[in-house]
Amino acid sequence: MKVKKYSIDFGGKEMSFEFSNLCSNAENSVIVSLGETKVQVVIAKGAVSTKNYFPLRVDYQEKFYATGEILGSKYNKREGKPSTEAVLSARIIDRTIRPFFDKNIKNDVHIIANVLSLGDYDPDVLATNGAIVALMSSSLNWLGQASALRVVKKESGEFEINPKYIDYKNNEKVNDTFLSFRNGKVIMIENESLCLNEDQFLEIVQKGLEESKKVEDFFASMTEEVKKENNILKDIPEERDWTEIENFFEQNFQNTLEQNFEKILDNDFTENLKKEFILKVSEQGFENKYSPDELGNVFEKEIKKIVRKNILEKEKRLDGRALDEVRPLFAKAGGFSKKVHGTGIFYRGQTHAMSFVTIGDLKDALFISGMEVNGIKNFIHHYNFPPYCVGEAGRLGSPSRREIGHGSLAEKAQKRVIPSSETFPYTIRVVSEIMSSNGSTSMASVCGTTLALLDAGVPVKEKIAGIAVGLVEKNENEYKILTDIVGKEDFYGDMDFKVAGSKNGITAVQLDLKNDGLSLEIIKEVLERAKEARYEILEVLDAEISEPNVLNENIEVVEKITIPVSKIGVVIGKGGSVINNITKESRAKVDIKRDGSVLIYGTGEQTGKAKIMIQSIISAFES
Repeated sequence: MKVKKYSIDFGGKEMSFEFSNLCSNAENSVIVSLGETKVQVVIAKGAVSTKNYFPLRVDYQEKFYATGEILGSKYNKREGKPSTEAVLSARIIDRTIRPFFDKNIKNDVHIIANVLSLGDYDPDVLATNGAIVALMSSSLNWLGQASALRVVKKESGEFEINPKYIDYKNNEKVNDTFLSFRNGKVIMIENESLCLNEDQFLEIVQKGLEESKKVEDFFASMTEEVKKENNILKDIPEERDWTEIENFFEQNFQNTLEQNFEKILDNDFTENLKKEFILKVSEQGFENKYSPDELGNVFEKEIKKIVRKNILEKEKRLDGRALDEVRPLFAKAGGFSKKVHGTGIFYRGQTHAMSFVTIGDLKDALFISGMEVNGIKNFIHHYNFPPYCVGEAGRLGSPSRREIGHGSLAEKAQKRVIPSSETFPYTIRVVSEIMSSNGSTSMASVCGTTLALLDAGVPVKEKIAGIAVGLVEKNENEYKILTDIVGKEDFYGDMDFKVAGSKNGITAVQLDLKNDGLSLEIIKEVLERAKEARYEILEVLDAEISEPNVLNENIEVVEKITIPVSKIGVVIGKGGSVINNITKESRAKVDIKRDGSVLIYGTGEQTGKAKIMIQSIISAFES
């Protein structure tokens, strides 16, 4: 076995990279280690695809053996479908690397991160850096020289790069930010925080940027020693000359689109025009030179040029708004059904979300038992994006990666303002249904969730709203920032920068890019734009419902009492006989904790009866 090993001091900790012939049939592989956490990243290169897009897939696999335990259920000890944590980690890798593949590559590319050993450090940082160095040293002509890291800002104000789990996981007073960088610019952000102001957020990004330069230089020198020949482009036909088709478009269709610029938002209009374009090109005798798919791609590229040119040169957006203007807003809390515990409807232009809140007792909490994440969740947010919300007929099934990712983002945005289980002893599940989509549905679900929580009577610490900000960039000095992007501005633009928070600061950020990165100056501008829009939305939410309602009448009330720890066994009884009789007679739910605290759920009559029965049993035993 041939091995080459390299190490770097990364945030005061040694991270090592091991190249070998272990996966000799794969395109490339590397094992990344930090402490006892070890992740193997493998790249597989397939045949040239006939698809008109780059077929990249990223998977992140949690292996039970990595924990040194036999996990799984009683009847199944094999790993199954990816956990939510695995899906989110795969998305972070994908969002970091996807923009920097050579546009001419059409091969199927599969990147797999296998967690081989789980120590004190989060594998997602190792997996992302492993994907970066494996690509840099592969034959795929990947154009990125990047790095990834986690920056945690502690309650004390101290910063730490790539901390141990214990220093940030499940700590509501720690601000957790995953960042990817390339050549001194930010290319990906995933943040969860407790009402950071914009300057504090920029300080976190700056700390990461300072560390990234050293790491990127190390990656460059290391991968140069193990790099494979860039032979993939030898199998790719030369880029075709589209000049005659582009000229034909400009002469026959450009004026139509310029004069009907706002109709580019209408999919039927653009699809019909595309068909007409393909037909007229064929009539010119080009039908044997270009396929309909190729002509369709040229048409889309020409529309993209027109949209971007109008934004950059005229500050003209597809729907006629100013660059910093939010679409028309509508908010409705409740009034839907007494059976449903809480509802919120939120409109931002043609993006419509409806959120539903259900409140149960603490025993309804989600129990998580996985390789990396274990514990109990009392606040859950799920997001659904059905085909009809974009006017399509499609199949329904298990949640997509996108739905899991968007649901998680909205959950991050809200979870630190949810009251603790000590002060509000309930489990809260929110489901956001996207009814109509035209840009930034995840941020609409954040707003819908705020309305639904307040309608249900949840005493949230602060109201949260979210907005997506876009970018069209010609170069580093010529760019336009777009507040509240619609779907086609996202599609033809360079950035989707989502920011959620309250009037007191930011609670979640997610950044996806198509360009070569953002400077700190642009990020500062974006955060200010997002703040202005967030305040505008919060005013609309506040006008609809300013304070939490009284708990919905269908939600069980909870009464909390305390009994001596020594009397717990008496109240439970042999084989649970006593507690079972209490719940049967009172029809209340009773949850007894090890510390002697007792939570009684039911109607006022049911909880009162159960309380009297418990107190009577203890009094009789003591006498």
